[in-house]
Amino acid sequence: MLDDFERPPPPPPPPLDLWLSQSDRADNRREPFFVGREDEYAVFARGARLLRDGNVGGEAIIFQGAPGAGKSALMQECIEAARTRSTATRPWVAQSLDVHTLADPAALCRLLLRGLRREQLRLADVGPHRRMERLRARLQEAWDELSARGGGAGGVRIGARPLGGIVAEDAFDAIADAFEDVRVVLFIDEAQNVGKDARAALSVLSRGQAGIDLLPVFFGLGDAAAALDERGGLSRPPDEGVVEMGALSDTEVRESLEMAFDAYSVSGSARDGWLDELTALSQGWPQHLNRAAKAAGRELEPHGMDVDAATLGRAVAAGQQANLRYYTRRLRDFSAMEQVPLKALGARLTSGTASLHEDEMRAAVTDAGLTGEKAWSEWFEKALRRGVLAPDPRDSMCYRVPIPSLATHMANLDVPPSARPSSASPLR
Repeated sequence: MLDDFERPPPPPPPPLDLWLSQSDRADNRREPFFVGREDEYAVFARGARLLRDGNVGGEAIIFQGAPGAGKSALMQECIEAARTRSTATRPWVAQSLDVHTLADPAALCRLLLRGLRREQLRLADVGPHRRMERLRARLQEAWDELSARGGGAGGVRIGARPLGGIVAEDAFDAIADAFEDVRVVLFIDEAQNVGKDARAALSVLSRGQAGIDLLPVFFGLGDAAAALDERGGLSRPPDEGVVEMGALSDTEVRESLEMAFDAYSVSGSARDGWLDELTALSQGWPQHLNRAAKAAGRELEPHGMDVDAATLGRAVAAGQQANLRYYTRRLRDFSAMEQVPLKALGARLTSGTASLHEDEMRAAVTDAGLTGEKAWSEWFEKALRRGVLAPDPRDSMCYRVPIPSLATHMANLDVPPSARPSSASPLR
């Protein structure tokens, strides 16, 4: 068990062929070459320590960033930290869920009960038998109580009330006794998609009135905090509880690459040159780092993991192509006409501007022939959802392109002539 919620040690790396087949960095598993994020993890550790010490009452943490910023990898580290802390006498339940689950308090509470049951089974071999028996009995009582209040069980309608008809306060009250001496960290993904139907559950959580020692931790895109405020009514997180996830440093990127090279016995006189080139290719972006490392591994595997200058060029070219495919996927939902303002704004950013004012973006959208509030709202919402734009933390009316080199890619878009406005006015 780790003390004071320091970060858990990294997991052992998987076999090379398995690692190369895994396209994402953290798909319900820990990243073996996870580095950096010290400040971000420290925010979680602080919240977890408060939870451990019984300081419960509206604490919430929001991690937000563009796609590929490493939110899922960080979440897996935090889940492991909570799981490692769990003991038979003081269990911790690290439960992940999609934000839409909050719309159904009964479903949320059933999920928590299942999570506690899984943790009970995991601890059963090492825990005192009497403690496990008491916990098992409380779990059954909580399930029966939730069902009796109309929450349903196993997908079966119970009594006269439909599944999910139970109100949030009643749902949490029904399971509270089962969670005595239990700490719960609720990891809520895709937070930017929160709906107004989640307000009841979020209200209970944000007021710390669930009757459970519980810490909600949200992960989402760059506008997650704003969405949780506007639609979810969660407006209480302190400034230090909203964390923007950006790029890693070159030192951190190189450390991650070195870990991978060491794990798979990469050697040769050109090793340092490879590390330099792959670090530059990654641009500090976790998703680029993953793609650069995998491109290098696929190039090296047929050569016995021996690096040389000849194969380096092919690895870098493969990494660049992978990044290009990544950018293409980010923009695939934009029509040809919607790409016109992207191209104009990309050119503006690559000319030295750090961020764009909302009025400037509106002008670009209008000049592209997308007129009216509805057209602007749809374009803007899409840009936020695809990670093309993110709020500038220094100015609430300004936005930036958070993914490295995406602005350059936008500036170089080959927009079909039919999509271009006949007489576009210059950006204002």
